[in-house]
Amino acid sequence: MPTERVLENSHENEFVEASGLDRIDSAGGLIVSPPGNVLFIVKGGRWDLPKGRVEPGGGYEETALREVVEETSIEKHLIRIESPLCHTWHSTSYGGKNYIKKTMWFVIGYTGKGENLRPQVEEGITECRWIHPGNFKAYRGGMRPRIDYVTNLWKKVFFEANAHRFSVAALRAREAV
Repeated sequence: MPTERVLENSHENEFVEASGLDRIDSAGGLIVSPPGNVLFIVKGGRWDLPKGRVEPGGGYEETALREVVEETSIEKHLIRIESPLCHTWHSTSYGGKNYIKKTMWFVIGYTGKGENLRPQVEEGITECRWIHPGNFKAYRGGMRPRIDYVTNLWKKVFFEANAHRFSVAALRAREAV
């Protein structure tokens, strides 16, 4: 069964309808290195995670991987979806019109060495930085609440349980085959 259907909330159509706004679907990734660091970007002067709109006919997972590659210059063969994490909702404006935006978030395993990261400057991204979860608190003031929520959820569910070590190890084992 596709991830999109598994994660679909049976009440979200009612939620979108009640908002009175048109809906935009997007997807993003929380990229985790083998030692458990998370890759953040700075966009619009705020700490963020790579994300973008789902293109017509595209899926959430495909979008999350595409946006990580585009916004950070990570090579696609070094990343893989490890797990769905959560979804967030927020209102946004685009072209003078207001929308309700759903973002599906995925944990993405990374097997590289963290080198050659280049922010996508044409999208307003000015920095890419690996941050250890023990240091998240120092960056919270520069994050939007939804990014703080996503990173802290991952920290509690995966990092504090050492689950990230198993998922990255599994990723490496699959690539060795």
